[in-house]
Amino acid sequence: MFQNLELFKIAGHMLDHASQRHALAALNVAHADTAGYKAQDLSPFSLAKRSATLELARVHSKHIAAVSARQELAPPEIDYLEPNGNSVSLEREMMRASDIRRQHDHAIAIYRSTMRILRSSLGR
Repeated sequence: MFQNLELFKIAGHMLDHASQRHALAALNVAHADTAGYKAQDLSPFSLAKRSATLELARVHSKHIAAVSARQELAPPEIDYLEPNGNSVSLEREMMRASDIRRQHDHAIAIYRSTMRILRSSLGR
């Protein structure tokens, strides 16, 4: 019963997105000295892209339905390029790691709030 709650699904999607971004940030740092390597990141988290179960309500059958899309890699920001063609900036990756941490903490806060609401509704 509780595994079908939308807030749990949203928090799960947010955690998945944060872990995928974290993996890409770690890969970028690992390739900081690799010639020709281009830094990678995911496009920003969006509920419309991640949650296929959430649909917009349509009052009329001729209204356009929402379209879901897959999470894709964002176009690389190339504001830093070493002579060997590498575009990884360790400073930018540190900032990205901080942003990923904030996103992860936000998802955990949603999960905790939902659990607190469920517990209070059950009288625990």
